[in-house]
Formats: sequence, structure tokens, C-alpha cells
Amino acid sequence: MISPSDVEFENKAKNMLQRVIEWATKHMIGKEVAGGCLRRKMAAMSFSLSIDFISGISILTTFCQRSSAMALHRSVIEAYLRGFWLAYVADEDSIQKFSTGPLTKTAKPLAQLLKRKGFKINVNCFQQSES
Repeated sequence: MISPSDVEFENKAKNMLQRVIEWATKHMIGKEVAGGCLRRKMAAMSFSLSIDFISGISILTTFCQRSSAMALHRSVIEAYLRGFWLAYVADEDSIQKFSTGPLTKTAKPLAQLLKRKGFKINVNCFQQSES
């Protein structure tokens, strides 16, 4: 059984996801990814993956699969951040390393790199809460 606090948490998560989508759309529309073909392909794949996750969240919440939907929220954010990092921040060496596996980045380091590059990101959103 779902409690009122669960519904509130779910609504906050959906609102955060909506803000991420709005921010990313605002900063993506009309932007071209400069650089090599690998950069463009990997950035596009990251953005596409985040859209797939969003669709998955929508389907899961339709069928009251809240836990699985919540688990995908972070994946959406990380995929968007990774796409921006690949498109606008990563150097060619980092892209090559990322494409072959030895370089990985999670949400907070990606957000910090994007913020340093001039994108307006609240990196505090990615701090883990203390239990």
C-alpha cells in the first residue's frame, strides 16, 4: 500500500524530472555538436537513452510500478549530463577513453564539469543524503 509520503516523494521526483527535461531542452534546441563523428554519435546516444528512460518511467508509473520508475530517475539525469559532457566539454582523449570503457563519470562529477564550462547546474542536487 502506498502512503501519502510515498505519493509526495513520487510527485517531487516527477517534478524534478520535468525540470531536468525543460532545462535540457532549453539548452539543446538549436545547438550543434562540434567535433568528430564519435563525439556526435556518443552524445546523441546519451540523449536518446535519456528519452528512452523517460518513456520507461511513464510506462512504469502507468502500471503502478513505482519502485522501478524511481530507480530510472537517476539514469535519466546521468544520461542527459553525460550527453552534454560528451557534446560540449569532453576532450577527444576523454571521448576515446569513454568509448572503450576505462573512463566513467557519474552525475556529480559530470555536473561539476558542465558547471565549470558555463552551464548553469546546481551540483548540490547530486550530493548523497545522509541516512
